[in-house]
Amino acid sequence: MSADGERRARVALSFLAKPGDPVLGAALRIRTASELLAMVTGAGADGEAVLVGREQEDAALGWAILRWRDRLGEIPSTARLAAWQESGLRLVMPGDAEWPCQLDDLGDRRPPILWLRGTADLRRACVNSVAVVGSRAASGYGQHVAIELAAVLAERGVGVVSGGAYATKTQPARTARRPLPRLTLVPNSGRWVLAYLRTGWRARDQQRR
Repeated sequence: MSADGERRARVALSFLAKPGDPVLGAALRIRTASELLAMVTGAGADGEAVLVGREQEDAALGWAILRWRDRLGEIPSTARLAAWQESGLRLVMPGDAEWPCQLDDLGDRRPPILWLRGTADLRRACVNSVAVVGSRAASGYGQHVAIELAAVLAERGVGVVSGGAYATKTQPARTARRPLPRLTLVPNSGRWVLAYLRTGWRARDQQRR
């Protein structure tokens, strides 16, 4: 399977499994993403049927495959993925030069792929970085402090990592109003990408204007 085929398979799996799914991570240690996706869909890339003997698989994976099959309709089409790429999204998977090796410490909970928006090199940005996190019901003071922390750190060349969630985690993105380094948002789930495309990134684009 080509690197592009493996990348597409990981995209699909990021829509089927929940973030940090250890069953998915364990399965990807012993088989490719393309092989695993074929087990879920029942067909390989060539259209041939893939028959899986339940007795040959562990119970956790067997149940996970049943759950993932219920979400097959959530996988975006090739045309939709191409449109997202044209809008500025790009994909980074384990083995890519831009993959941040710190994520490997998560073991089986490591995300199968990352969705990036922004021009900063993610691996380099994470070499010297911090995460600003807090409550989704943050007070006005808490949001102010988050903005100031992110701004000061970014001005000193420290990477500020944010998954782009709302409330406190949203505030580092607002520092884009200032003349700071390029911003990279990194959701680790395909289903979260849909939410950001509908609301979060649109709001962040407005903040930059």
